[in-house]
Amino acid sequence: MYNVEEYRSKSFKEELKELLTSSFQNSFGDLIPSSILKKLIVKDHTYLNYANRSDLNFYDLLNFAYKKELEKNDKESFSKEESDLLKRYLENNSNLFDTLNIKILDEKIRKLIGDDNLELIVRYPRLEELIINLSNHEEVLNVFNFTFNNLKDNYKFQLPLIEDILKKLNYRLKSNQGGEEPDQFLKLVNEKINDPNYEFSEEEKNIISYMTLTSKCTRVEDIDYSYIKNYLEIYKKERDKEFFENPSYDKFIERFFGNLIYMKFQNFNDIEEIKEKYKNVDENSSKELQLEKKALEIVELLNSVEDKPLKDKKGQEYYMDLYKKYKELGIDITSEDLLSTLTLDKYLRSSYTKNLISKLQEDIYEIKEYKTSLGKYYYIKELDKEFGRVVSVMDAYNKGSKEKNFYNRWNTRKFSENHALCYSYINESNPGVVDDKGKIIISINDFDSESLMEMSNEDMKSTTFVPSLISYGATYYTPDNLANNTRKGYSELVIELQDINKEKYQKIQPSSIICFEKVDDASIKASIELSEKLNRIIPIELIDRRKLALKEMEKIKEDYDEFVLAGSKDINLVKDIITRFHNVRNAHLNSSLKESILGEDSENKVIDEDALFSKKKMNLILEDIYLYMDKEDFSKEDIKEVNAVINKEKNYKTNAIDVGIENIFKQLEMSKESKIINIKKQIIC
Repeated sequence: MYNVEEYRSKSFKEELKELLTSSFQNSFGDLIPSSILKKLIVKDHTYLNYANRSDLNFYDLLNFAYKKELEKNDKESFSKEESDLLKRYLENNSNLFDTLNIKILDEKIRKLIGDDNLELIVRYPRLEELIINLSNHEEVLNVFNFTFNNLKDNYKFQLPLIEDILKKLNYRLKSNQGGEEPDQFLKLVNEKINDPNYEFSEEEKNIISYMTLTSKCTRVEDIDYSYIKNYLEIYKKERDKEFFENPSYDKFIERFFGNLIYMKFQNFNDIEEIKEKYKNVDENSSKELQLEKKALEIVELLNSVEDKPLKDKKGQEYYMDLYKKYKELGIDITSEDLLSTLTLDKYLRSSYTKNLISKLQEDIYEIKEYKTSLGKYYYIKELDKEFGRVVSVMDAYNKGSKEKNFYNRWNTRKFSENHALCYSYINESNPGVVDDKGKIIISINDFDSESLMEMSNEDMKSTTFVPSLISYGATYYTPDNLANNTRKGYSELVIELQDINKEKYQKIQPSSIICFEKVDDASIKASIELSEKLNRIIPIELIDRRKLALKEMEKIKEDYDEFVLAGSKDINLVKDIITRFHNVRNAHLNSSLKESILGEDSENKVIDEDALFSKKKMNLILEDIYLYMDKEDFSKEDIKEVNAVINKEKNYKTNAIDVGIENIFKQLEMSKESKIINIKKQIIC
């Protein structure tokens, strides 16, 4: 073993300065020889992140670095099993020793959590603290194990579930004379868990899991186990009492759907379109598909319940009638429904993600082979037709990594400490990204439906380092509708970094490198490095946004000709014109092609009013559409639909529609309303 004191007696400051000014500094991501590490880890054990795992001295270095902490935990050294585990974790987590709390290696914690889940947890010090804190309370650990085992089959990726249970259980620990002790709920459940003769019903399991994750009865001490066992009936009676005292939307939803009132279901768009893909799902389908279909049906049912104002008795009467109708139809909440309120959003997200993945995996493009001057091969696809891609701009908000090899950069170092990564969805109509200036852009298309954590048509200001702090303001769309509703430069999708389909920890790997307009050397290098390491072609996908813009204008012209010149009455053509035009404007809100395609500078000042997607072009098109609609017999509903699209666009910087054009369409709708009123008057007369 190494002698810690021996190294501490030396002039560490001078030796460290010498080491850091050597060539080692320029390749900090490389592994450090054990002879150097001996000197470094005396002062900072995080240098173990750079240890050579294949070095026979690794185990000695490990014990050497953690000598004091081991002594505090009454241990002389790590066991061989613990050392091998850390060695394995380090292979996938280059920042392991930045976050590791060695107390997490306690045998009872490992047995409870499992080594694979533990590999994820050691990345997050707060989660480690939560588990270590609970490990002092057998009752809490038992309830954790009970709840986790009851729910884990619903999750391929179990870390968010683990985190949620841990937080709720820590909340249940109450202060007692300077210490902590489990609340009455935990004590009661633990008694039944420890009773070898007691057998839980499925309803009990669901109720206990529900009460655990909702922190029910946290501060209530005068309950017995019968209250827990009969909670569903108690819940119904309590909600009935509240409902009849004040019949309202909130009380109705709580009575028949549980905690779903707290979910914003209006954020789940295109339900009918998504649901269509589940039409053949039946009792013979997988449980996952059945639950996804059920989640969509629940949202559809919820959306059918109107949020009525309660200023008069009509609103209350509406909910009273609906209550009677539900009772007559046998619609009522079960323990399974109660629990599903906690997992519903997961299954909803999964249904949207599957729809997205199917779009990403469509591939009709020819691949071409190229060769570098050094004899390395790389491959290019030109995306010039319909496509959908989920892309991430590397180092969009920072200076970037010093790691020269892109494969190593992607699979180790700083990206490894994130829980998730932010992406954007782009298609041929709206290829908008956060930054297109000299950054490497990767695309992924092979990830699990549980990997998508949040989706939005704009930046959610997401925090991807901690599982629970992902984002706010999520909205879900089908892929193309996501592009059609992105108006702040780019959309945001928060996707888990881990490939949860793999047994061992492994990051989702890039499927391609994206280049705009031209292929640069850095992207070629990244493509080659990824292809060599992954042993499969990782192509460069070239997107010439100038060509795409021209094609979008061709489609707009086709719609225009069909509507105005051919005399179509299909109002969807007008909506498509406005949407496509603004899709392109969004894609170039911050792009390097903004001046040439939009005719505007970085300050949005017009410098070329004849540019392809200038404001002038949009207004000339809409003026012709107005003149045609004014003289033809379009309904009020048709004009209203056009105005709805115009109103949507006017809220964003991408808007190209002048107030004058906006007003004449409003007047057209009003004049149509006046005509309807006059006709009604004539009929009455």
